[in-house]
Amino acid sequence: MDTFFDDDVINSAFVTDTEHTENNNNNNKTAFPDYPEEKPKKSDLITWVETWEEDMNAIGYAPLFRGDTPYECKDLKPRPTIIIPEDTEAGKRLTLETENTRIEHVNEVNKEKLDARLLEMRTRLANKIKKSMRRTAPIQLKKLMAKHKEKDKDGAEIVDAYDGVAMFKELKALSKTSSDEHDEKNYQKLFEKCRDTKLPDNVSPAQLSRRVNGFIVNVNPFLEIKLDGATEPTADSGQRPTTRLQ
Repeated sequence: MDTFFDDDVINSAFVTDTEHTENNNNNNKTAFPDYPEEKPKKSDLITWVETWEEDMNAIGYAPLFRGDTPYECKDLKPRPTIIIPEDTEAGKRLTLETENTRIEHVNEVNKEKLDARLLEMRTRLANKIKKSMRRTAPIQLKKLMAKHKEKDKDGAEIVDAYDGVAMFKELKALSKTSSDEHDEKNYQKLFEKCRDTKLPDNVSPAQLSRRVNGFIVNVNPFLEIKLDGATEPTADSGQRPTTRLQ
């Protein structure tokens, strides 16, 4: 039997579930894993993004990505001032206006505190990303840090402060764009092998399942033109793999 997986680049596209058992085991899972590499395969980048999102949600970063105030900062949200009707008696009006002045002052103080806490949270996330990328993707990290420096209200850069939320969003966006030309060629090459290579006589159910699942999970999502239905190689050695579109 000729081996189907005879190309190092192609081999890398097929990863069995058993090879990731340790990573998927919650007891052995590494929180905030390292970024894959300078130019990661799309599948690796998607896995990294999804794992990071789970980890960030677990420690309270989700509101930052929704544009909401984190729970730990709820007490710093601005209070509305009191609406004073036109016909309010003068003495009571003075009291309410004084209270509104106090509320506005507290809101200003709290806004400074909230801005400082949010800056700290964004920078803390940026430092996690920095730790994740400094060994595996230092060039890409340098570009991200230069692009997403935090600035004060006057537009001056804040020393050692970076917008980790914006950094992560940019990395996530990369996982949603089409594969680069190199990846597209590799996945197209793999598809053509799936299409053109005959299966052996008396192929076992396990071999058939491995090939079908390998294509559905690790190849089809990354083709420039995806197949709408199932793609499965037939067990008959006299036929080539058959593509079915639903």
